[in-house]
Amino acid sequence: DEIATVVPESSSIAFGVEGGSETIAIATNQVEWSYRVTGGEGWLTVDKNGNSLQFQALENTLTTSRDATILVSAGVGENMATALLSVTQEGATAATLTLDPNHKEVESKETTFTVTITTNKSEWGFTLLGAASAWISAEKSGNSLIVTIAENSGSEREGAIQIVAGVTGNQITKVFDIVQAEKSGGGGGGELNIETLF
Repeated sequence: DEIATVVPESSSIAFGVEGGSETIAIATNQVEWSYRVTGGEGWLTVDKNGNSLQFQALENTLTTSRDATILVSAGVGENMATALLSVTQEGATAATLTLDPNHKEVESKETTFTVTITTNKSEWGFTLLGAASAWISAEKSGNSLIVTIAENSGSEREGAIQIVAGVTGNQITKVFDIVQAEKSGGGGGGELNIETLF
């Protein structure tokens, strides 16, 4: 019998963060060949299709790279040839998040303002913290957060909005603090009560 050979057209595959699919042809002089995958759980799918292997990698949302190894075998018994294929995928860029402004002090009257959200991730969201939802409301509009503050009829109050960008495993969180002044004095004429001293 002729000596078994098995030669993948490439010994390695490198996927970008976004994942994708690749096909590697397997050249062998044997009728039957097989493969075994080590690693790649949850992100890499390998399928045999004729004389080739098809690879499908999911997007990598984590900042760490990952890898898998495929052992390709052809022949039987002592007349068996093997070859190794390595698959790697780069990690995602760490999530970044900038708020402009990063906090706000407002008067006692009802007011609306915009916070500009700058992030390298497509996913971001917000949560009103504590009792803030009683007097603060907010909604997403593109890369902005539109914040509305209800009129304050009492003493000074503080609230906060938690803003999160990214996905689990690669997330960044910032807290946007809001301070609203107490209700202004009756008539609003307090600033005019200045005595002139001689």
